[in-house]
Amino acid sequence: VHWRIIFDLFMIAVCGGLFEVPLNAVIQHRTPHTARASVLAGSALINALFVILSSVLSALILSTGWGVMDLFLAFSLANFGVTLI
Repeated sequence: VHWRIIFDLFMIAVCGGLFEVPLNAVIQHRTPHTARASVLAGSALINALFVILSSVLSALILSTGWGVMDLFLAFSLANFGVTLI
């Protein structure tokens, strides 16, 4: 068993939860009651599109011969770049 990959996936899930839960709370708090459902649905749609995009990109990267660790490195560097912006 590759414990490092399991740990990495676990930490991605934890950090994603630490980001997503407060973000949804802020959206619900700041959105007017009449538009709240539409805004949350739009947010869920955008999140789903990015999940699909990252899955397709992962498949393309893995099909070029990169390994799983290379994939994690590429996505972590991309996330770091977004963090700086």
